[in-house]
Amino acid sequence: MPAAEAAPPALFSFPARAGLPPPALGLNCVGGSSALAVAKLLRPSSTLVTYGAMGLSPISLPASLLIFRDLAFRGFWLSGGWAAKEGPRGRAALLDRVAALYADGSLQPPRLQTFPLSRWRDALAANAAAHRNCKVAFVPG
Repeated sequence: MPAAEAAPPALFSFPARAGLPPPALGLNCVGGSSALAVAKLLRPSSTLVTYGAMGLSPISLPASLLIFRDLAFRGFWLSGGWAAKEGPRGRAALLDRVAALYADGSLQPPRLQTFPLSRWRDALAANAAAHRNCKVAFVPG
């Protein structure tokens, strides 16, 4: 999926429309032009963390974001560098924190759109759709 299709344009104007201050942290799992759009929303001296590249497009950044806005860009690899540094105890502690957020309702699991294996073509088509707001999963049957 092209990065431009990863999020609807209205999503990028939400903080201002809602009367919220610009965010201090941006999270990027797509790359490409959507990462740039998120970076442009950040307040000065903020950080954009990239933890995935689902759009398979490189991130191109104008120098002005680095020089005049003092933005920092970081990468995060959970199963690689971070896990090696934190070890099994650190990873278990992180999973415990995430599980607690689900348990208290702070995090909600994504909606599932399920398909029996016999409908694999429908599942692939649903998975390829932009802005589907759900996870596609196979179920027995």
